[in-house]
Formats: sequence, structure tokens, C-alpha cells
Amino acid sequence: MNGFTVTGDQVLMALGVCLVIVLIAVAGRVLLAAAVIAGIQWLVIHYLASNVTLLWVAVGVPALLAGYTLDDVLTGSIGLGASFRKRRRGGRR
Repeated sequence: MNGFTVTGDQVLMALGVCLVIVLIAVAGRVLLAAAVIAGIQWLVIHYLASNVTLLWVAVGVPALLAGYTLDDVLTGSIGLGASFRKRRRGGRR
């Protein structure tokens, strides 16, 4: 049979390429978001440092979001703490 044949090595290489593409896409989004946040913080600190409220907002809001995300990862339903917390979903009544 002169068909299309695929070896195990080729399958593993294809899976590796797909994994790298996904990781690059995720890393790109994370780096873009970090660059936007850092750029806004730099603009506020450099040009509007006299406005203390704006300074605290520019520094505090990203810190709160990062803290919430870290807390959710470590203790949330999909993070490391998921095995410690068993939720009972609604069953038959």
C-alpha cells in the first residue's frame, strides 16, 4: 500500500511543535499585558508623580489584580488548593 505513513517520531515532533506554538501565544499575551501595565505605570510616575491618588491607582490596581490571580491559582478551584477543597454540587432530591 503506497499510502501516507507516519512514524512515532513524527507524531512526537508534531505534538512538540503544537506545544511550542501554544506556549508562544500565551507568553506573547502575557508579555503584551505586562508591557501595557508597565508603560502606563511609567507614564504616571514620570509625568504625573505630583498626583498622589493617580500614582496609587496606577501602582495599586495591577498589584491587586496580580494578588487576586495568584490567590486563585494557589487556592482556587483550578489551582494547587483544588484537591484540599471538595465542593458538593447539587444532587438528586
